[in-house]
Amino acid sequence: MNAKLKKYLRKSLKITLWIIGSVIALFLLIVLLLQVPYVQNIVKDKAVSYLEGKIGTEVKIGRIEIGLPKKVILEGVYFAGQNGDTLIASDKLAVDISLMKLLDNEVEINSINLEGITANVSRNKDSVFNFDYIIKAFDSGKPKDTTSAPMKFSIEKINLDRVRVTFNDDISKNYVTANITHFDTRIKTFDLDKMEFEVPKVNLDGLKVKLKQGMIAEIAQNTKRLLKKLLKNQT
Repeated sequence: MNAKLKKYLRKSLKITLWIIGSVIALFLLIVLLLQVPYVQNIVKDKAVSYLEGKIGTEVKIGRIEIGLPKKVILEGVYFAGQNGDTLIASDKLAVDISLMKLLDNEVEINSINLEGITANVSRNKDSVFNFDYIIKAFDSGKPKDTTSAPMKFSIEKINLDRVRVTFNDDISKNYVTANITHFDTRIKTFDLDKMEFEVPKVNLDGLKVKLKQGMIAEIAQNTKRLLKKLLKNQT
């Protein structure tokens, strides 16, 4: 190997190592910056502005904490519905997620903790849910690529504290309110592709459910009126 070729290879190797080192240094810098509250506030404000511009309703995030490579914490989350009422609100959302696996088209959630959750879901007489506008906002309109591998999704541990959910359905005329003081579980098997799930144990405390079945009440009322009419005709 002549001297000129050796010099060329040595120079190429140095450039390659410099590029690799720069990428690693940039990544480490981003990791460090994301630990700084000021930078986290900038990320939070950018996220809020993007979401509000995308869905067209009010969005609030009180605080965000990103601890690479796994931890993401959101506090004071609020999404307003199109009617101005609360769609979803949360005191705290903490997720232990393998962020690096997102690059491999895989969502691996080790644990998710929700505190102080309020969610109001409804469906009107036109069979439109009050969150449909969010789905439409993120729908590109392009046909899905059926040739690409589907994203893998797994979750291991769920912990819920102080949860309140309402569901008002104008189609079935069922109106439900559910409150949970505490819920936690570990999921042994979670396979969305095969729809196989195994939950060995669930801890549940303070469950309260109120159900108003409008359709049943309406049917009962109509039946009562019909019986009265039949009895009247017989007399």
